[in-house]
Amino acid sequence: MTTRPRSMADAFGRHTAAAKFAAAHRDDPQPAGPHLDTLTGAPAQLRSIMADHDQQMRALRQQATSNSDTERQRITGLAKPVQARTAQRVNDLAGRVDTAHTTLRTNAERALPKPAGGVEGILGRQAHWQRAKTMLDSGIHPQDVINEAHDPELLHSLAEELPAYLRSKGATTDTAQDTTSAVYDRLAELTGGTAADARLAAHVADVHRAGIGPLIRDAQHRATVGPFDQKPSGFTAALQAQTARDTVATGGLPHPEDVAQPETEPGELGGRINAAMQRAARPSYGDPTDNPTDRMHSAG
Repeated sequence: MTTRPRSMADAFGRHTAAAKFAAAHRDDPQPAGPHLDTLTGAPAQLRSIMADHDQQMRALRQQATSNSDTERQRITGLAKPVQARTAQRVNDLAGRVDTAHTTLRTNAERALPKPAGGVEGILGRQAHWQRAKTMLDSGIHPQDVINEAHDPELLHSLAEELPAYLRSKGATTDTAQDTTSAVYDRLAELTGGTAADARLAAHVADVHRAGIGPLIRDAQHRATVGPFDQKPSGFTAALQAQTARDTVATGGLPHPEDVAQPETEPGELGGRINAAMQRAARPSYGDPTDNPTDRMHSAG
């Protein structure tokens, strides 16, 4: 079976008819909490750190009494503590971001119901998988199988078996994580309550974490640049940050060419996830024209 790359909309439907889902849930409240606050506030905090850094480096350059090599070396030496403090502040922020993201992902996993234990549970999931495999072999789209599942044990069997099944049909290894994610989205929807809320927050956290990564790496590099060296413009990091957010928000799974498009759509939680991830991919920082990634390097 041959495959061609398509978006998550074609493959697993979490973002099927993205505009339709987003419109239906555009006014839903965004998930909130201290860990998400850490992620959403990280770009502004990083901008503040680097603005302080640039100001201190300018002040050091202004102390130079001449352009001689000796004087430049003296100023460069005075800049070392500034660079070290900035690097530490950036690394501390990166640690808080990683902790917040990991906590939200862990909370989402813990909120899901666990599979039944013992031999009976294993045999039951094997029976569920055989029925699901028959549907898949007959050409039913994997997302339809997921969407129509109403038994948590069936979904657990899909989480265990479906990634390997798709791999055997020619899908890439990258499908495993997104396939499992689609299954657990449905499981969270069936469970409702805390599980659904935690799942939504984790998806939004993924988008924000992807976006802050390039900015942190750029700031870590800038902290090593001497006071008289050419510093990066920041444009590339800002572009990479937006691209990373967009990629996580829209997904990207290969889709078997001989499998029909899904006929069903994800339910209420799928719509909420889609809308929230799209909004997280294009964050608003007060003034809609004021994205901190655009001005991170404006202080010079």
